[in-house]
Amino acid sequence: MRNYRACGIILAAIVIVTMSGSLTAVRAEDWPTRPITFIVPFSAGGSADTMARGVASFLGTELDVAIKVIDRPGAAGMVGTTAFLNTKDDGYTVFVGTQPYITNSIIFQGAKYKLEDLDFINIEQIDPCTVSVHADSRFKKLSDLIDAIKAKPGEISFGTIIGGSPYLAYSILSDKLNLNVRVVTYQGGGPFRTALLGRHVDFVIGTAAGDLVMKPNARVIAIFDERPFKGWPEAELVNEALKPYGVKMPNIASVRFVAVHSSFKAKHPDRYQKLVETYKKMFHSKGYQKFIKKIGNKPVSRWMGPEKANAYMKKFHELTVKYKDRIRPPKKK
Repeated sequence: MRNYRACGIILAAIVIVTMSGSLTAVRAEDWPTRPITFIVPFSAGGSADTMARGVASFLGTELDVAIKVIDRPGAAGMVGTTAFLNTKDDGYTVFVGTQPYITNSIIFQGAKYKLEDLDFINIEQIDPCTVSVHADSRFKKLSDLIDAIKAKPGEISFGTIIGGSPYLAYSILSDKLNLNVRVVTYQGGGPFRTALLGRHVDFVIGTAAGDLVMKPNARVIAIFDERPFKGWPEAELVNEALKPYGVKMPNIASVRFVAVHSSFKAKHPDRYQKLVETYKKMFHSKGYQKFIKKIGNKPVSRWMGPEKANAYMKKFHELTVKYKDRIRPPKKK
């Protein structure tokens, strides 16, 4: 009898252990079970921050958890990028950034990370660069601005963020036309657009969708793309505007992405797959498509998925490295 009782106790223990293991496995796959954090390496009000808050709202609903957005500006994106990479690779912290800031921090600022430390889930936006002025500005066309800069070297003021696509566009343009402007730097898209609206600078190079927040108090006079942008129908295509000067610019855009740690996929494959699939579903949902159309981001938004996004980012990295001598930040005096 004692033997039967002992066997029964052992069998019950085995069942409990087995069930416990099964429950643990189920719990491990039941992700997320608590809020997720999006880290944005720029100030609130900028294009990356705005995009992050839109994605967070709709993706959080699909995942049935709250997603909070934390802005960590500083050092042209390096502070926030470093902060993200120092978090756990468990899927509870996601990075929302902009290229070429990642590349610039690596080649110019001595960042301790590399492009391969990030796995790009999606490139949400490819937003062409723009030349923008205040709505009341005397500069009606790009040629007006260029001629004024040439007439008074060093007097026309330009607001920018060192390290972004707009600064890349400015650097190549100024190199080709030998322009000399007074450069005023800011920590994010929100601050430099505020500066333009407050008439603290004469012009900014921003992005087509990002600049929509300034309507009707600002005008885009040129766009660095081959196609017109619906939100700014009167803006000239930059290469059409530059024909009289005999120069041509490459298409330059701000690339905004959502990324995770490169180790996340191997460490938590089920979570990674769920994140990708849920994000894709959310992006194509009627609600999200209606949202990005309403705020003017639909023309620059897309679903790429990890494979194409990572390949695109590698090519963009290589392009930025190619022009590194032209976009090298000015030395501090």
